Amino acid sequence: MHSMMCRKCQTLCLVNGHAENGSLELLIVWELEKSCFFVAHQLLSLLPTNPSLFLNPCCYKPHPLLHNYLSILLSQEKMLLFTPYVLVLFWVHCFTPMVLSFNLVDEFALIALKAHITYDSQGMLATNWSTKSSHCSWYGISCNAPQQRVSAINLSNMGLEGTIAPQVGNLSFLVSLDLSNNYFDGSLPKDIGKCKELQQLNLFNNKLVGSIPEAICNLSKLEELYLGNNQLIGEIPKKMSNLLNLKVLSFPMNNLTGSIPTTIFNMSSLLNISLSYNSLSGSLPMDICYANLKLKELNLSSNHLSGKVPTGLGQCIKLQGISLSCNDFTGSIPSGIGNLVELQSLSLQNNSLTGTLFLSSLFLLFMHSLSLKLSKI
Repeated sequence: MHSMMCRKCQTLCLVNGHAENGSLELLIVWELEKSCFFVAHQLLSLLPTNPSLFLNPCCYKPHPLLHNYLSILLSQEKMLLFTPYVLVLFWVHCFTPMVLSFNLVDEFALIALKAHITYDSQGMLATNWSTKSSHCSWYGISCNAPQQRVSAINLSNMGLEGTIAPQVGNLSFLVSLDLSNNYFDGSLPKDIGKCKELQQLNLFNNKLVGSIPEAICNLSKLEELYLGNNQLIGEIPKKMSNLLNLKVLSFPMNNLTGSIPTTIFNMSSLLNISLSYNSLSGSLPMDICYANLKLKELNLSSNHLSGKVPTGLGQCIKLQGISLSCNDFTGSIPSGIGNLVELQSLSLQNNSLTGTLFLSSLFLLFMHSLSLKLSKI
């Protein structure tokens, strides 16, 4: 059963069936002769079958309707849909289509994010994220001006459970996404790689599983990447070095395996590398600081790294912290480490290191932590 009636600035749609959770499409139907359009609201339905939308010949072209946004609106008002046929009436005046459709794309993405959250311990999203108000005024949402596009999402420390909606990738102006310290599970959607303006991605301390999607390496403006304290597996993507603006690479406390891509140490923008408490193996390049003299923190403790401690560490003149403890390093400690005048913390215990470490008096003056035990020094 299907029908579609197009008139000037109005469209009557009879949608057959319902959709699965998880997808979002923006449908723009142009009635060319009358220079009119509408944007079909769609997002989530209650039943598991895919619907189909059939357009009357007076409309532009057929388009699959993957989700019915109306069901979300009705459910928010505590109304239930008992029929597989949903009658949707849209009335949109002939405004500038580009501005309207962009704002709706952002709103749809946020509602998809909300729909994927199965538990909201504070009840904030249930009460505050309402389509009765502008999405730019919703809790944790920031928009830019004058376009009023979503530029930041901060839902950290809210006790949220669920999965991360792939529709987040439709937020083309998103600069910062912070979902840290929650209980998000499932995999990290590769669609995030479409957020070309993203500069900060913080998913620290959740329950994410699966591998790190290579699509993240497409985020050319990314500066901070926090994926620590999850249950991620697999290897670190080799294309991570494509992130030429990355300053913080933080993946501690996961189940990552394989070797650390040597190209990461060639990223001149990196200030902090934290990969501790994983199952990474292999050796480190001897010229570890050749291309990056700005590195301040290097934490690779509690892995299965082997070989010699890189002699090039002495060239990282800005280093403030080095932690290589609980690995399988052998050989002597590079003498150049003793000349790193800004170093405040040095941890090399639980390795098989030998030799003598000479520390300058200036080094000892600023040293906050020195841990060399269980090495043969």
